[in-house]
Amino acid sequence: MGTRLGCLICGDVIESKSRHDFVRCKCGGIFVDGGDDYVRAGAEDLKYIMPGSVDLSELDKIPLAVRLKVATDLRLPLSILKE
Repeated sequence: MGTRLGCLICGDVIESKSRHDFVRCKCGGIFVDGGDDYVRAGAEDLKYIMPGSVDLSELDKIPLAVRLKVATDLRLPLSILKE
C-alpha cells in the first residue's frame, strides 16, 4: 500500500511504495519516504499537506511528541493522539 500525501500547492498525490522510496511532489512542497516499513513525511510548511491525505491508521507508529506537533500544525482533533 505505501504512505500517501497530497500537496495543496500543485495538487500532486504522492506515494512512497517501499523502504527508502523518497518521493517529492512536482513543486517540491511535500515529501514522503518509507513505504510500509516506516513513515517519514514532511513539507516546507505543514499547511501544504492536503487535509484527509494523511493515513491516520499509521499514527500509532509515530512517537507521541511528533503526533502532537503534527496534530497541532494540521489542526487535527487531539483525539487522534490516543496511545
